[in-house]
Amino acid sequence: MKDDKSFKLLAGKILLFTFPIPILVIMSVVVDPFKIYRQYDDYDRDNFVPLNRELVCLKLYERNKKAMGYDSFIFGNSRSQAFKVNNWKAFLPANSKPFHFDGAGGGIYGIHNRIRYIDQSGGRLDNALVIVDQLSLTSTKNAKGHHFISPPELSNESPLAFYSEFTKPLLNIRFVTGYIDYSMFATHRNYMSKLIYNQKYPNVGDSRTGDVYYGADRQIFEDSKGYYQAQINKGTFYDRAKRVAMSKPVTQDEKELLFDIKKYFNKHHTDYRIVVCPLYDQKPLGDDHVQLLHSVFGAESVYDYSGVNKFTQSIHNYYEDSHFRPKVADEIMKEIYSGRRLKSVSGVTSVSHPGKEGR
Repeated sequence: MKDDKSFKLLAGKILLFTFPIPILVIMSVVVDPFKIYRQYDDYDRDNFVPLNRELVCLKLYERNKKAMGYDSFIFGNSRSQAFKVNNWKAFLPANSKPFHFDGAGGGIYGIHNRIRYIDQSGGRLDNALVIVDQLSLTSTKNAKGHHFISPPELSNESPLAFYSEFTKPLLNIRFVTGYIDYSMFATHRNYMSKLIYNQKYPNVGDSRTGDVYYGADRQIFEDSKGYYQAQINKGTFYDRAKRVAMSKPVTQDEKELLFDIKKYFNKHHTDYRIVVCPLYDQKPLGDDHVQLLHSVFGAESVYDYSGVNKFTQSIHNYYEDSHFRPKVADEIMKEIYSGRRLKSVSGVTSVSHPGKEGR
């Protein structure tokens, strides 16, 4: 009798603990707050929560690749969104079909997986613009978190592990409340924190190129002084008096991923540029990682904009202390493609470039 009561008590606890799980799964699929279960014409329209950018780009690529014939790619994390496909086209052969294949926080792990996927699915890699920084160069494993984790199609890891990450936010009462509240009233309240976007204008995505145009640019255009004063008041732009070079040691995983990326570039005869971001912190990339990039890709194809330079001086080149603006990326592209020469060989447009001339 005692054992029977103990069993019923234990069973009750298990039922109480597991009961919400089916509800969470159903809610996740039906409501689809992170837009992972269905196809959307425009993933940024009416969106107010962080999405998994790598999954969004993968879906856009798969949906459009036959019609668009993509052959050129911008790779990187969210910072690569400063580089816009339509602006990059000016530096590519006239018949190029570029696409922006980025991901949030995936580093060279994610970049490598996207390049491998394009190759193994029969895609072309005629041109590549690879945007890196110290953090991305040391990110060699799949990330955790629903908007960071790499999709199983790219990672070759468990689909269950991937999709389960998207049920975790639904256990956060603040997120669930904030999602319902914002869905009904479209008003950002303090308790929502960063779980719900807090911006005056929405981001606008281009479903053909993978580019995202940030609403902050419109806000800056309308009231630049007010925008930056608000950032200053929040303490976003901190003092950068101490600029110590980042000196994390190079790992074997980093070497293997980078050399494998180069292997794919060699296979496709890719014309590529490697750009080290001009970050607000003005910390130069460590010498070991600079040398690694040079040894893998050739010094003539690596453009290091870390540290103190003309781009990192002004706060007006940034949205906040992490992401630089498209006007910076446009100037960088002018510099790294300066002196570009196009020549036709057997009816096929090929590309040669003079390394760092004109910088």
